[in-house]
Amino acid sequence: MSDLCSLILKKFTLLDRECEAELKNVISNLHAEVKYDGGRICIPDLKNAGNLLSKVISDKSKLFLKEFERIMSTQETRLSQDDFFKLQTYIGKTFSEERYIRRYEILIKGIEMKVARYGLKFDSGKYRVDLYATLYEVSVKNSLAVAVSSLNTELELYFGSKNTLNSVNEVFDIKPNVMGIGINFNALISKIFPANKRR
Repeated sequence: MSDLCSLILKKFTLLDRECEAELKNVISNLHAEVKYDGGRICIPDLKNAGNLLSKVISDKSKLFLKEFERIMSTQETRLSQDDFFKLQTYIGKTFSEERYIRRYEILIKGIEMKVARYGLKFDSGKYRVDLYATLYEVSVKNSLAVAVSSLNTELELYFGSKNTLNSVNEVFDIKPNVMGIGINFNALISKIFPANKRR
Protein backbone atom coordinates (compact mmCIF):
# COMPACT_ATOMS: atom_id res chain seq x y z
CA MET A 1 0.00 0.00 0.00
CA SER A 2 1.36 3.42 -0.98
CA ASP A 3 1.74 6.37 1.39
CA LEU A 4 -1.01 8.11 -0.57
CA CYS A 5 -3.44 5.25 -0.01
CA SER A 6 -2.53 5.10 3.70
CA LEU A 7 -3.23 8.82 4.03
CA ILE A 8 -6.62 8.53 2.32
CA LEU A 9 -7.65 5.55 4.47
CA LYS A 10 -6.56 7.37 7.63
CA LYS A 11 -8.66 10.41 6.73
CA PHE A 12 -11.64 8.25 5.77
CA THR A 13 -11.44 6.38 9.09
CA LEU A 14 -11.39 9.65 11.06
CA LEU A 15 -14.38 10.99 9.14
CA ASP A 16 -16.23 7.72 9.67
CA ARG A 17 -15.67 7.92 13.43
CA GLU A 18 -16.84 11.53 13.54
CA CYS A 19 -20.03 10.68 11.65
CA GLU A 20 -20.73 7.67 13.86
CA ALA A 21 -20.20 9.76 17.01
CA GLU A 22 -22.64 12.35 15.69
CA LEU A 23 -25.16 9.60 14.93
CA LYS A 24 -24.95 8.36 18.51
CA ASN A 25 -25.84 11.86 19.66
CA VAL A 26 -28.81 11.89 17.29
CA ILE A 27 -30.07 8.56 18.68
CA SER A 28 -29.58 9.77 22.27
CA ASN A 29 -31.58 12.91 21.53
CA LEU A 30 -34.37 10.84 19.96
CA HIS A 31 -34.53 8.61 23.04
CA ALA A 32 -34.60 11.73 25.23
CA GLU A 33 -37.82 12.78 23.47
CA VAL A 34 -39.65 9.81 25.02
CA LYS A 35 -41.64 11.29 27.92
CA TYR A 36 -44.75 10.66 29.93
CA ASP A 37 -46.77 13.86 29.92
CA GLY A 38 -50.41 14.60 30.70
CA GLY A 39 -51.34 10.98 31.15
CA ARG A 40 -49.94 9.86 27.81
CA ILE A 41 -46.63 8.73 26.42
CA CYS A 42 -44.83 10.98 23.93
CA ILE A 43 -42.35 9.57 21.42
CA PRO A 44 -40.36 11.12 18.56
CA ASP A 45 -41.74 11.20 15.01
CA LEU A 46 -40.63 7.76 13.76
CA LYS A 47 -40.63 8.73 10.08
CA ASN A 48 -38.41 11.73 10.78
CA ALA A 49 -36.25 9.57 13.05
CA GLY A 50 -35.68 7.12 10.18
CA ASN A 51 -34.68 9.99 7.90
CA LEU A 52 -32.17 11.22 10.46
CA LEU A 53 -30.65 7.76 10.80
CA SER A 54 -30.27 7.23 7.05
CA LYS A 55 -28.98 10.78 6.48
CA VAL A 56 -25.63 9.81 8.00
CA ILE A 57 -24.91 7.77 4.85
CA SER A 58 -25.18 10.67 2.41
CA ASP A 59 -23.44 13.05 4.84
CA LYS A 60 -20.55 10.61 5.24
CA SER A 61 -20.17 9.99 1.51
CA LYS A 62 -20.10 13.76 0.82
CA LEU A 63 -17.36 14.21 3.42
CA PHE A 64 -15.40 11.31 1.92
CA LEU A 65 -15.66 12.80 -1.57
CA LYS A 66 -14.64 16.26 -0.41
CA GLU A 67 -11.61 14.94 1.51
CA PHE A 68 -10.56 12.62 -1.32
CA GLU A 69 -10.71 15.45 -3.86
CA ARG A 70 -8.76 17.72 -1.50
CA ILE A 71 -5.99 15.14 -1.05
CA MET A 72 -5.73 14.26 -4.74
CA SER A 73 -5.59 17.93 -5.73
CA THR A 74 -2.26 18.18 -3.87
CA GLN A 75 -0.75 15.02 -5.38
CA GLU A 76 1.40 14.54 -8.45
CA THR A 77 0.93 10.76 -8.40
CA ARG A 78 -2.21 8.78 -9.17
CA LEU A 79 -3.77 5.69 -7.60
CA SER A 80 -2.07 2.39 -8.35
CA GLN A 81 -4.11 -0.74 -9.00
CA ASP A 82 -3.38 -1.96 -5.47
CA ASP A 83 -4.45 1.41 -4.00
CA PHE A 84 -7.60 1.39 -6.10
CA PHE A 85 -8.73 -2.04 -4.89
CA LYS A 86 -7.85 -1.32 -1.25
CA LEU A 87 -9.92 1.87 -1.30
CA GLN A 88 -12.77 0.11 -3.08
CA THR A 89 -12.75 -2.61 -0.42
CA TYR A 90 -12.76 -0.04 2.38
CA ILE A 91 -15.67 1.83 0.82
CA GLY A 92 -17.60 -1.43 0.37
CA LYS A 93 -17.19 -2.30 4.06
CA THR A 94 -17.88 1.21 5.31
CA PHE A 95 -21.08 1.48 3.28
CA SER A 96 -22.31 -2.10 3.71
CA GLU A 97 -25.98 -2.81 4.42
CA GLU A 98 -25.17 -4.89 7.51
CA ARG A 99 -23.75 -1.82 9.19
CA TYR A 100 -26.85 0.35 8.83
CA ILE A 101 -30.00 -1.77 8.42
CA ARG A 102 -30.44 -2.69 12.10
CA ARG A 103 -30.07 0.86 13.40
CA TYR A 104 -33.78 1.56 13.21
CA GLU A 105 -34.44 -1.60 15.19
CA ILE A 106 -31.93 -0.43 17.82
CA LEU A 107 -33.73 2.91 18.00
CA ILE A 108 -37.07 1.18 18.59
CA LYS A 109 -35.57 -1.08 21.27
CA GLY A 110 -34.36 2.01 23.09
CA ILE A 111 -37.80 3.59 22.90
CA GLU A 112 -39.40 0.41 24.24
CA MET A 113 -37.00 0.39 27.19
CA LYS A 114 -37.67 4.06 27.93
CA VAL A 115 -41.45 3.51 27.81
CA ALA A 116 -41.10 0.49 30.10
CA ARG A 117 -39.57 2.72 32.77
CA TYR A 118 -42.95 4.38 33.10
CA GLY A 119 -44.55 0.99 33.66
CA LEU A 120 -46.06 1.00 30.18
CA LYS A 121 -45.71 -1.11 27.05
CA PHE A 122 -44.82 0.44 23.71
CA ASP A 123 -47.55 -0.27 21.14
CA SER A 124 -45.61 -0.81 17.88
CA GLY A 125 -48.83 -1.26 15.89
CA LYS A 126 -50.28 2.05 17.03
CA TYR A 127 -47.15 3.90 15.98
CA ARG A 128 -46.80 1.99 12.66
CA VAL A 129 -43.29 0.79 13.44
CA ASP A 130 -43.28 -1.86 10.68
CA LEU A 131 -44.21 0.69 8.02
CA TYR A 132 -41.51 3.15 9.01
CA ALA A 133 -38.98 0.33 9.38
CA THR A 134 -39.66 -0.66 5.76
CA LEU A 135 -39.32 2.95 4.58
CA TYR A 136 -36.06 3.24 6.48
CA GLU A 137 -34.67 0.06 4.91
CA VAL A 138 -35.53 1.26 1.40
CA SER A 139 -33.93 4.64 2.11
CA VAL A 140 -30.78 3.02 3.47
CA LYS A 141 -30.36 0.70 0.48
CA ASN A 142 -30.85 3.56 -1.99
CA SER A 143 -28.48 5.87 -0.09
CA LEU A 144 -25.80 3.17 0.12
CA ALA A 145 -26.03 2.44 -3.60
CA VAL A 146 -25.63 6.14 -4.45
CA ALA A 147 -22.75 6.56 -1.98
CA VAL A 148 -20.78 3.56 -3.23
CA SER A 149 -21.37 4.44 -6.87
CA SER A 150 -20.31 8.09 -6.49
CA LEU A 151 -17.19 7.21 -4.49
CA ASN A 152 -16.09 4.46 -6.88
CA THR A 153 -16.64 6.78 -9.83
CA GLU A 154 -14.42 9.35 -8.17
CA LEU A 155 -11.73 6.74 -7.55
CA GLU A 156 -11.75 5.78 -11.22
CA LEU A 157 -10.98 9.37 -12.20
CA TYR A 158 -7.66 9.13 -10.36
CA PHE A 159 -6.79 5.56 -11.29
CA GLY A 160 -4.03 4.86 -13.80
CA SER A 161 -1.14 6.88 -15.14
CA LYS A 162 -1.32 10.39 -16.51
CA ASN A 163 0.21 9.08 -19.75
CA THR A 164 -2.80 6.82 -20.19
CA LEU A 165 -5.16 9.73 -19.66
CA ASN A 166 -3.21 11.92 -22.05
CA SER A 167 -3.45 9.21 -24.70
CA VAL A 168 -7.20 9.03 -24.23
CA ASN A 169 -7.51 12.80 -24.44
CA GLU A 170 -5.56 12.78 -27.70
CA VAL A 171 -8.03 10.34 -29.21
CA PHE A 172 -11.19 11.91 -27.83
CA ASP A 173 -11.15 15.59 -28.58
CA ILE A 174 -13.63 17.21 -26.17
CA LYS A 175 -14.76 20.25 -28.13
CA PRO A 176 -18.19 21.72 -28.87
CA ASN A 177 -19.43 20.24 -32.13
CA VAL A 178 -22.52 18.68 -33.62
CA MET A 179 -21.79 15.22 -32.16
CA GLY A 180 -20.54 16.51 -28.81
CA ILE A 181 -17.22 14.59 -28.88
CA GLY A 182 -14.73 14.65 -31.74
CA ILE A 183 -12.53 11.64 -32.47
CA ASN A 184 -9.00 12.21 -33.67
CA PHE A 185 -8.66 9.23 -36.03
CA ASN A 186 -4.97 9.87 -36.73
CA ALA A 187 -4.24 9.67 -32.99
CA LEU A 188 -6.41 6.58 -32.68
CA ILE A 189 -4.58 4.81 -35.51
CA SER A 190 -1.19 5.74 -34.06
CA LYS A 191 -2.17 4.18 -30.72
CA ILE A 192 -3.40 0.96 -32.33
CA PHE A 193 -0.61 0.70 -34.91
CA PRO A 194 2.62 2.29 -33.58
CA ALA A 195 4.92 3.77 -36.21
CA ASN A 196 7.53 1.05 -35.83
CA LYS A 197 4.93 -1.63 -36.56
CA ARG A 198 3.57 0.12 -39.64
CA ARG A 199 6.95 0.10 -41.40
